[in-house]
Amino acid sequence: RGEQVGTGGRAERIRTYNASDDRVTDHRLSSSKFGLPAMLAGELIDEFGTELRAAREQMRLQHLLEDLKRAEKTTEEGATSKARRK
Repeated sequence: RGEQVGTGGRAERIRTYNASDDRVTDHRLSSSKFGLPAMLAGELIDEFGTELRAAREQMRLQHLLEDLKRAEKTTEEGATSKARRK
């Protein structure tokens, strides 16, 4: 939930619509798509949604991997500590 809710500050842009360049940029993904009318018609929103879901899944998997590595390291340190006491 913490990653979904921001401070609401102006610097927390989600998406920028640039009519002069016919471009829409999603700042969470650092991804731009061309075709502003298509975006406003709802045609490009699925593409952004798919990319956003993939990026979030990748981030979750990365965090899980980091947690597993930390747990493994803790387990190894505990085993080493027990072996020294014997």
